[in-house]
Amino acid sequence: PPSAANVICRIENPVDHECPNQGGLLRPLRESSDLFRVSLEEARRAAEEASAAKTRFIANMSHELRTPLNAIIGYSEIMREGAEDAARSEDVADHDRILRAARHLLRMINEILDLSKIEAGRVQLDVETYDVGELVEAAIDAVRPQAEANGNAFAIDIACEQMGVTRTDTLKLHQCLVNLLANAVKFTKAGLISLRARRAGQNLVFEVRDTGIGIAAKKLDELFQPFVQADSSETRSADGAGLGLAITRTFAHLLGGDVTVESAPGQGSTFRLVVAAELHVAEDEGVSPFNMMLRA
Repeated sequence: PPSAANVICRIENPVDHECPNQGGLLRPLRESSDLFRVSLEEARRAAEEASAAKTRFIANMSHELRTPLNAIIGYSEIMREGAEDAARSEDVADHDRILRAARHLLRMINEILDLSKIEAGRVQLDVETYDVGELVEAAIDAVRPQAEANGNAFAIDIACEQMGVTRTDTLKLHQCLVNLLANAVKFTKAGLISLRARRAGQNLVFEVRDTGIGIAAKKLDELFQPFVQADSSETRSADGAGLGLAITRTFAHLLGGDVTVESAPGQGSTFRLVVAAELHVAEDEGVSPFNMMLRA
């Protein structure tokens, strides 16, 4: 077949519309179009192969990094318990620093792995029945060490009498709550972090409010983009890769909802997470309220 350059040279003359036989003049244009289609298809396949290779690399590297990190965390917890039993307060503080650093690295690795799965379209829903109160407690436990380090308190208000037995993808909802709580903890020092949950029809609505530094209006639109930090200044004190909120919005969309934010500098922030969740209530199953103030 002719090259694209030859085709351009062959069709540069104008077509005579009065000539009854124009098929030969138009054929090079069709040949050129075919060449472009083939080229685009090859480029698409190459891009897909590169994306798949990147996903495999990230998954393999994540596994190689998480394995020793989990060992570090496990042994550090054991040594911390020993130091605590022996009343060696300095050793306990040192082990706490090791644990915070290791958990921070593990969280970042998990976020990068989640993002690679999202980009590769490999995220699927796994719907199951769960108790909202237990889910919230697990999310708070995940961020409690950092909250303790920052001197924050939690205020939890969950209308369990409205929740019943709920069905959705528990792991993804848990990850959304952990990400929102971790974000609030990160930008709040010696303040209050409130988590409020209600049912609205077939949806669950969670609000995470903090008394932290707040977010400038110009930052709100891009806050849910990957690798974007609420505090992007060179002197920012908060850590993280800027992936948690991007992952949260993607998971919220997968769960049939969304996440939004209201904030102002110095006024704290309120993140509102809405997810679709079926309601299943057993006839003899009682649900107790879950309203309390916990000191982190």
